[in-house]
Amino acid sequence: MTRTGWIQVFGQDREHFNSGEPGIDASTIPWLKEHDVVAVLADNHAVEAFDAMPPAQLPIHAAAIRDLGVYLVEYLNLEQLAADKVYECLLVIAPLQMPGAIGSPVNPIALA
Repeated sequence: MTRTGWIQVFGQDREHFNSGEPGIDASTIPWLKEHDVVAVLADNHAVEAFDAMPPAQLPIHAAAIRDLGVYLVEYLNLEQLAADKVYECLLVIAPLQMPGAIGSPVNPIALA
């Protein structure tokens, strides 16, 4: 899980929110593979960093989902966990059962 603080910008400054965002970049892909990462989660729009909305390419999405089978979870609200100084937790996520779907809304639960 990565807390960038970007979810706070969404409600406060929509123009700034749509101007790009912090996140991981394509140089992270070998690390994800080397460490057998199952999921990458973040409090931003697309997990990965980009300069403007809408992003022209999402290399993390292509490499992580297609090539590595890594799940991506976006728009997490991690503010309460940060306020409570929770740095480790059991994260439970159950996607909706939708035959043929490649994405789903989720209701994540962090057990600290």
